[in-house]
Amino acid sequence: EHPFVLMLSYGPPHDPYFSAPKEFQDMYDASTLEVRPNVPVALQDSARRVMAGYYAHASAIDFAIGNLLEALDKAGVADNTILVFTSEHGDMLMSKGVLKKQRPYDESIKVPMLIRYPARFGAKIRRVIDQIGTPDLLPTLLGLSVIAAAECLEGKAFSSELLAGNDLGNEAALIMLPVPFH
Repeated sequence: EHPFVLMLSYGPPHDPYFSAPKEFQDMYDASTLEVRPNVPVALQDSARRVMAGYYAHASAIDFAIGNLLEALDKAGVADNTILVFTSEHGDMLMSKGVLKKQRPYDESIKVPMLIRYPARFGAKIRRVIDQIGTPDLLPTLLGLSVIAAAECLEGKAFSSELLAGNDLGNEAALIMLPVPFH
């Protein structure tokens, strides 16, 4: 009866990599982690340490999202709630010898997005490989909500494809990096 929108924007996983709560840091032994194949040999130990911190943050976020899902269940609104979990960027984690973001490589730009909406999708899990860009999120969510998007709204709605279980047919996504002025 009373639709609402809640947006949570978590900082982690992000630099500083070693600030997750201790119980999550204790979950990862850096010496046992496998680095990506494109991490230079000389940086692999450093990469493992950074990855342990990054993974600790990811586990802390996973725990927080679990609490959120439990709260939605207790409130009785879980089935009719669209939950979107995504990130604005990835992290190089020493791939190609660099950390952080703003690199035009898969490690930095390809991020997962999870959409949970039991009322429309049921309990099924489906993997979609096609890209969905940031401008496409709002029209897609409006479409899933059966709300007409304003004509001035940029982006493409992929709600019909998602509901039908079809591939999106989207072959590209915008990658925008700042250009430093000198």
